[in-house]
Amino acid sequence: MTYLTSEDWGKYILPKLTDDKSFQEELNQIKKCQNIILFILQIVFKKSNPSQIKTKQKVLYCSMVFFYKYILFNGISLTDLSEKERLILCSTCIFLGFKAITLKIFDVQQLSSIIYESLNNLNHKLTKEELKDEIIQKEFDLLNSLGFDITIEVPYSYFPLFQHYLKNCNEAKDNVLSEIINLLNEYVQNCMLFPLSLYYSSYEIFFGCIYLIKQKKKIFNFIDLNELIKMAKTEINTDNICQCSKYISKISEVKQNLLSKEISKSDMHTSENTPNNNGQTELNFEIIRGIKVQEI
Repeated sequence: MTYLTSEDWGKYILPKLTDDKSFQEELNQIKKCQNIILFILQIVFKKSNPSQIKTKQKVLYCSMVFFYKYILFNGISLTDLSEKERLILCSTCIFLGFKAITLKIFDVQQLSSIIYESLNNLNHKLTKEELKDEIIQKEFDLLNSLGFDITIEVPYSYFPLFQHYLKNCNEAKDNVLSEIINLLNEYVQNCMLFPLSLYYSSYEIFFGCIYLIKQKKKIFNFIDLNELIKMAKTEINTDNICQCSKYISKISEVKQNLLSKEISKSDMHTSENTPNNNGQTELNFEIIRGIKVQEI
């Protein structure tokens, strides 16, 4: 996978990271799209194998990378996307996400059927056949944006290495291990809320998350980052890890603020669903964001 150059990062991404208002607005828009992807993945895996959490995580990560590449390559503003366009784009990203990790669980007919049956009450005015055709067309557009390269290394690939390291640490107790893994999962998923994956490698993101965990609590200080890097047997720029961890921290903080606002807003609604003009029940992503949609 091709990453952004330093020039592109400085031109298109960094300004949003350094402007708090712009950054929060961007995360809010991305969260809407990520929740559509999460919602569909919940349905897909519920209908196949609900125990495949690791697979779902990898598909989600790949889907978000494809999403960012498409948005940036085409200079698309997220606020200009209609709900229908979001649905088609996110569905296609999921379809390519399955292909990226060489899963052949669904073909486009099966996937579009599941999406249609699960989300037809959103009233996007698409037939099942039209949704399938839209996904096929969008797949070509996405592949063109990706240079027909869907090879992605995900941070989750380093989880077994880290778990092996933790099991051999005398200082690590079971309750601490569980808390560390939960934090690691949370931080990696937070990374998907911003296109860090287009500039930082998967191992820089992974070790950036570990670095941030070490800063979280004193009881996590036993983690030896240098030892982990040696175990990974790869060349790593420690400056990149530190900088990446700062961005992950900021993303996590802004995400938490957004969730707090959403929960407060949801308390003002008497229903999670909104009736549309035809009297049908329409699932409201504005209300379910961060509440109904379960993170992995």
